[in-house]
Amino acid sequence: MEKSKLVLTSLALLLVTFTAVNAALISSTVISSSGIVASEGISVYSEATGTYSVSHLYWGKISVNNTITRSIYVRNDGATAVSLQVLAIEHVPAEASVLVFTSNCEEAVILQGETFELVMTLTLPEQVAFTVFSFNIRVDSAAIE
Repeated sequence: MEKSKLVLTSLALLLVTFTAVNAALISSTVISSSGIVASEGISVYSEATGTYSVSHLYWGKISVNNTITRSIYVRNDGATAVSLQVLAIEHVPAEASVLVFTSNCEEAVILQGETFELVMTLTLPEQVAFTVFSFNIRVDSAAIE
């Protein structure tokens, strides 16, 4: 009888332990995170001398059928020549994707150690309901073999 009580007690303890372990495995928490993937080998500056890094670009006030132009400077710090791709992404509000964003980077080749003036334009082609907008500008570089 003692032995069966011991076995039952052991089984009960094992069941409680197993349940506690399982409960710990079932429970979870989500932690949000974000970051920016840097383009290998390029730096972006507000002026040609490469003194002031750019992390924000202000477009100012834009009217229908008007275009705003801004320039930044991209330096190739890598070991090979690169081409650029520049994209407007993550528009806020989503309707701001109606803004026409262009740049002069098509077919641009930046040699090692050179700086390229990246000219970007923003046009508002039609009347919109929003009054404030934002979007990110992603500058990607790709090595040219």
